[in-house]
Amino acid sequence: MPRSSSNNNTSTTTTNNNNNNTTNGSSSVSMSSAQQATAFKTRIFYALILMGGMGSLSLLHLQSFDGQLTPWGTIKDAVAHLDLDQPSVLINRIGNVVITKGESNVDTNPTRTTKTDTAADSSHRNQQQQLNQKEGTTTKLAKTNQTSSSSSSSSSSKVVPTQNATTATAATATSKNDTTATSSRLRSSTTTSAVETDNEDNKTNQDTQVNENDKKHKVNTKTVTQRDKNKKLNVLLFYADDWTMRVLGKYDENVYTPNIDNLADNGMLFSNNCVTTSICWISRATLVTGTYYSRHLQNFPHANALFESLPWKETLFPRMKREGGYFTGLMGKWHAPGPGKEMDEAFNMRRFYYGSHWIGNQHVTDMNREHALAFLKERPKNKPFFLKVSFFATHAQDGHYPSFEPMNQTRWTHYPNSKYIEPPKTATEAHWKALPSFFQGSEARTRWKRRFEPDYFQDNVKDLYSMATEVDWAVGEVVKELKEQGVYNDTLIIFTTDNGNLQGEHGLTEKWYPFEESLRVPLVIYDPRMPENLRGTINHDWTLNVDLAPTILAAAGLEPSSFMQGRDLSQLYLQPKDDNTSPAWRKDFFYEFNMGNPSNASDHPWKNWLDASFAVVTDEWKYVYWPQQDYEQLFHRSVDPYDEWDLLHKLEKHADAPYDAIQTTDEIYKTMKERYAYLKEKAQSGQRV
Repeated sequence: MPRSSSNNNTSTTTTNNNNNNTTNGSSSVSMSSAQQATAFKTRIFYALILMGGMGSLSLLHLQSFDGQLTPWGTIKDAVAHLDLDQPSVLINRIGNVVITKGESNVDTNPTRTTKTDTAADSSHRNQQQQLNQKEGTTTKLAKTNQTSSSSSSSSSSKVVPTQNATTATAATATSKNDTTATSSRLRSSTTTSAVETDNEDNKTNQDTQVNENDKKHKVNTKTVTQRDKNKKLNVLLFYADDWTMRVLGKYDENVYTPNIDNLADNGMLFSNNCVTTSICWISRATLVTGTYYSRHLQNFPHANALFESLPWKETLFPRMKREGGYFTGLMGKWHAPGPGKEMDEAFNMRRFYYGSHWIGNQHVTDMNREHALAFLKERPKNKPFFLKVSFFATHAQDGHYPSFEPMNQTRWTHYPNSKYIEPPKTATEAHWKALPSFFQGSEARTRWKRRFEPDYFQDNVKDLYSMATEVDWAVGEVVKELKEQGVYNDTLIIFTTDNGNLQGEHGLTEKWYPFEESLRVPLVIYDPRMPENLRGTINHDWTLNVDLAPTILAAAGLEPSSFMQGRDLSQLYLQPKDDNTSPAWRKDFFYEFNMGNPSNASDHPWKNWLDASFAVVTDEWKYVYWPQQDYEQLFHRSVDPYDEWDLLHKLEKHADAPYDAIQTTDEIYKTMKERYAYLKEKAQSGQRV
């Protein structure tokens, strides 16, 4: 893909729009149908499980402190001391909850293989499958040379789990169609432009080259041995920006990403990969530290030092360089304090830049590619390497118009004006009006008006997709260099991003909030040690950005630092231990965004700009609390995957949210138990909550 030779935009600065958005009031939304009202009793009964579990979160905190009371604050201390790899306690340790046979959603199978569902569960899951198919997000098995039977077998009998039998069946059924769709995607064009025709030919040649490289560099198919697991790998981390799950060819046929798709075909795609705080620099600090925000407390650009609460030398990059003996590099966006001596301790080569899509006459994505290739060519060949290619795309240029500026020819080749992109299902005025009233003056709504309102949606979403395609091109060029150097089969390759992004859903844009589009982000892993029968499959476990640091350290033969809160993801695809001593994988996770909470950051300049939020997310449920507004929400994810129906606020509510920032942990636990008893009584009697 050649780059444009010139461009008029040379701005390299970023301007943030810090508009105050405080709006008081309340909004009431009636139930959409009598059927929803009838179903409420069933839904709220399930909700009691989660609500009671939140109380157990506090109980765990008390236990971890050996009875010492600590101010609840904004849950940061609780998160810092919780064993986040055992979150099933949130559901199992409710106390005095009587669940009739067949109604429990607790999955006790440590590998999350296909389980038997009740009729109600199957109905919920079937509805979710229909919604996903309509939105183009149906689970796909991308391995093009696997038969349906072998795909089904590997998904159900190996360590790669499926959430349920319905998901596995639907995924297997779509695999053949996916093969055709992937190979023919965006091949047709109605334009007669000679330039576009030439670019289309180049695109076809690029696809052919990808396939030829696959054959030439086919991975080893031998059984994984302990020696393979202990092998020290090179690490190549592609880290994109503001990239939601559906901006990937595997999820949306409108998006052209053949090289990333190819990594998934030869590796593994993780469908439930989420971030623990959805904003750029906090998520990037989580990558480096392997911890939640409440532990690393990285408030850059308003922090004075790197990770004030953690030892810098024990974080990811310094350890890979010092203990692992790796030649380390970072090309692109860093977004943390530096440079300085700390950077010298972490990186052998570094090139920091971001904030503008064009730097002089060169596109920032092309600059990422160029510097990554230089690193690979100049590195010492007697050392393993760890390279992070940190793209600025698909982040918008804040305060700059246009917000998205791709390389010129990419847009017209793959996303011409004649092509119509269907807006997201929830990008409607009705969904906007259904939000709580405190969203009315939000910065996310202000930015939506200039990016994704109907008059601007087509142009901006095509520009955004074009930038994704350009990142994909850069990924392909760098991977090609690995193959030419003969180190492809010795390299762990990861593609992921810092956070998701709303593209008009709920009448909003940006990240920050615990909506599905903000939380779930792509994760593709190519690991040469991966068993052949698992390549091209999809893993449905909850994986988090706190897992990346332990995973990379494990590839270097290093144990995670004592403060890290994630887990090595290779446990999900390398053959498990024979003694079955590995702990069960997480069944849910905790989300925090407390930058705006006055009790946590009273001097933070954004405290009145971005509302704080916390959430507990499981397969079935999402419980959200907004501490500044004292507002709570509950979504039944299995039938409402896009956070459309707030069960607590579509009905009349007679009780205040139970949280108080000044409560101690024992008080908050007691309050939650009282809240649980209240909801249970109302649900059993059929009264409104």
